[in-house]
Amino acid sequence: MKRIVFGLVLLTSWAAPALVYAQDDYNSKVQDNRERMEEQKREQENPLLGIYNEKQKENAAVERQYQRTLRATDRKAAPTSNDPWASMRGDASKPGR
Repeated sequence: MKRIVFGLVLLTSWAAPALVYAQDDYNSKVQDNRERMEEQKREQENPLLGIYNEKQKENAAVERQYQRTLRATDRKAAPTSNDPWASMRGDASKPGR
């Protein structure tokens, strides 16, 4: 009898923390589901909100691409080209040589 009681006490002492953690995890999932349902409800109430959010994301992507293109085509950052044959060419006052 003592062994059975001791076994039950030991089992409950091990299982109690697991149940507490499981309950915390369950509560967080319930809260996430509530938030998700509220967001869906808001989108159903105002369908233009979804379209507005898509446009905002698209505009942000276009702006990033535009800034990247500006940086790539910056004239100040581009190195100046040297003409290695400049000293070999004649000037405009002596044509035909």
